[in-house]
Amino acid sequence: MTYSSAIAPQLPWLLSSAVLSALVALVIVSQKHRFTKSLEAALEAGQASHTVPTPRLGGVAILFGIVSSVMLGYRDASPWVFASVLPVFLIGLLEDFGLQTKPSRRLLLMSLSAYFVVYWTDVRITLSDTPFVDALLANWLVSLAFTVFFVVALTNGFNLIDGVNGLASSKVIFASLALSYVAYQQGDIALHQAGMVIAFSTFGVFVVNFPFGRIFMGDAGAYSLGFVVAWITILLNERHPDVSAWSLLCIISWPIFDTTFSIWRRLRSRSRVGAPDHLHYHQLVMRAWELISRGQMPRRVSNPLATITIWPITLPTIFCGAWFSNDNFAGAVVFAVSAVFFVATYVGSVLILRRRRLRVRFGEAARAVYDAALHVIRVLVKR
Repeated sequence: MTYSSAIAPQLPWLLSSAVLSALVALVIVSQKHRFTKSLEAALEAGQASHTVPTPRLGGVAILFGIVSSVMLGYRDASPWVFASVLPVFLIGLLEDFGLQTKPSRRLLLMSLSAYFVVYWTDVRITLSDTPFVDALLANWLVSLAFTVFFVVALTNGFNLIDGVNGLASSKVIFASLALSYVAYQQGDIALHQAGMVIAFSTFGVFVVNFPFGRIFMGDAGAYSLGFVVAWITILLNERHPDVSAWSLLCIISWPIFDTTFSIWRRLRSRSRVGAPDHLHYHQLVMRAWELISRGQMPRRVSNPLATITIWPITLPTIFCGAWFSNDNFAGAVVFAVSAVFFVATYVGSVLILRRRRLRVRFGEAARAVYDAALHVIRVLVKR
């Protein structure tokens, strides 16, 4: 059976989840005047990249899509999935409604949720395809601590990249589809379908979010999806030893790179690690386009253009992760090269932002791409 023929029977309920997710998102957008206070608070956040009050309840719409998939066709959902992700969803929902919670409390709740999964299923990270690390992971406490750390880091990582229209949701979609493909290749139908459910339910919000930015995934959506994607990755790694851990990391590499580099950057500048800022990769790309255009590009254009710019940078890594899922050496090489490329292009973006001569030269070289992208996005925004 080919991959496409295996997906065909699932399409009716998968498409239904996407449609329902989009419809709920549109209903939320139509009622955004009811969330005025929390929307205005979101604009004041240090990491905000938008200028118009926008509802952050895309996670609610995605939840509707996922639940509909479970009701219509996906029969392998385990109770522990919903039980463990619910606290993460709720703590994020409080933030989306403008009710601030301490970062330490959020991290503690996420850690407890991750521990609950380990306690319930006894699934932990025991294989990393790195001999020295695998020797450490043989210890139960080390394995538990590493598993909880990985889940919490990825949960927060997807939230950190939710800064410009369509970026976080598209990363969830790309990663989920790639993980689903790897699971299918291993004959793991439950994880294959789980990845498809996440991808299609998120796609419903994506079409409302990109490029117009009418709704955001919000903390509830980003936290919950990061949490679930983390566990799909762990389950693939533990159920199928032939799958390369490095290749799986390639699939979820972007939030890993952004989070790790952000922590290093803040430690280097002696800033508080959890403090929000405007120095994430996507924010630099967005501002680089604005400066290259010499102030002619409005934020409503530079915002989605940053996402479009990042797609061709990240998709090859995800594709290679899925393609070389059984090749540990290739996965490690791709991951290392991608990490170096991330840092190099980040530093390059900083240089372009700081030096006028570089901005002018880069702008001249990118003029054709800039003009074409500007025209397309302006047409879309005007509709």
